[in-house]
Amino acid sequence: MSPTPTEHDLGSTIVPAADTDWIGLTSRRLLVFVSLLACAPLALGAATIRAMARGGPVSTLVVWGVIAALLLGAGIGLLRTVFVRARRIARLGFDGHGVWWKDGATATAVPWEAIAGVGTVVLKRPITMRGDTRNSHRVEVFPRQAPDPNDPVLRYYLREGDSPRPDLPRPYLQICLPNHSNTGTARRMRASKRAEEAVRRRRPDLWLGHGKREATDDDHATLLKNGDHTNPRTHTTPD
Repeated sequence: MSPTPTEHDLGSTIVPAADTDWIGLTSRRLLVFVSLLACAPLALGAATIRAMARGGPVSTLVVWGVIAALLLGAGIGLLRTVFVRARRIARLGFDGHGVWWKDGATATAVPWEAIAGVGTVVLKRPITMRGDTRNSHRVEVFPRQAPDPNDPVLRYYLREGDSPRPDLPRPYLQICLPNHSNTGTARRMRASKRAEEAVRRRRPDLWLGHGKREATDDDHATLLKNGDHTNPRTHTTPD
């Protein structure tokens, strides 16, 4: 069986429509926080250089010079992370063609004709030994044919293991909304609602509804892969 047909690159003949409903998967708040965090070492480095300009013993100036270099390097490194990640913000989209995954200049779409169903689910994940749980809101897309495990974008959302229903194909695609611990439940719920509205508006026959279930090891493995793609601290460019 051949992999699910997809479209790659914004330079291809099929591109996201102007009315595409986009849902951000990257935490912009984290990018803002890192940007502000970078200001501290930059400011301290600049202050150190100003202090060095006043002169003093050579040994002291050498020590202050090393400190200034370390501070400036840390600040520049943080800003570089922000600039690189800002160009590669991951988003999930829905338009008349299908479901889109966009990462900077790269986009992949699974056409509606190749999809058996789309739904949302709330997974309960244990977070402490005492049994405390955290809800994880996700969109699940069920392609009629198995997605290509080497796809540069979809491979981060490929969920192995059994489907939640025996009549749905597997493996399928599972997208966290969004998957950062500093994102509030209200925002995840709004993203889930937007996904439902987008699917119902374009292909109501494919809408599977909302579900709830306990998270499995396969769900957790998909969460980690999602994080590799959308977290600015762990993202690496696909080979």
